[in-house]
Amino acid sequence: MPQKVHWVLVFIVALALYIITLAPDVTWQDQGEYQVHVTHCTLNRPGDVVRVHPLYIILSHYLGRLGVFSFAYAANLVSAIFTAVTVANIYLLMFRLLGRIWPSVLSAFTFALAHSVWFVGVQAQTYGMANAAMTTGLLFVLAYQKSSKTQYLLWMGFAFGLGISVHMMSQIAFAVIMVWLAICCVKRNVSIGAFLGAIIFWAAGASLL
Repeated sequence: MPQKVHWVLVFIVALALYIITLAPDVTWQDQGEYQVHVTHCTLNRPGDVVRVHPLYIILSHYLGRLGVFSFAYAANLVSAIFTAVTVANIYLLMFRLLGRIWPSVLSAFTFALAHSVWFVGVQAQTYGMANAAMTTGLLFVLAYQKSSKTQYLLWMGFAFGLGISVHMMSQIAFAVIMVWLAICCVKRNVSIGAFLGAIIFWAAGASLL
């Protein structure tokens, strides 16, 4: 089967798991606070930019506005959806590195069933979306390494830009990748234009922040 079909199947299985075990409504601690921000679409927190998470709040808020379920449930569901995206991305990353299906499946679902991942994936949390952005960026890096097409570096930058609109943690991998690209520029393996393009696309993705 094509890799896209594999990705969809892994996503569906992971999402089904998270929806079955999803928190049904209001939760507590940070998750409860995020549900409040989702309900009111709170995007302005002076002096606390680390906890703004605008992309997560906007998507969850407008999902809640559909009126199908509560804002609290919408916040939980968005977390589950993007955690499932991360699981599927990990499958694809491993498949492209190993070229083997079952070790890739094992890697993806080892991640999916890990306590911390499952815990934040079924409640209102931002890590699922941040991890989805990060793993998407890594997929573009692998695509660039295979093809040397500049467009993949641009989309990598955009993916990580979206990541910072969700959680600062996503930028750890981006910083490492940009150091690698800078070294490639010095060695003339990557053009300055491609390097700057990745930064510009990152800024576009980060514009919500």
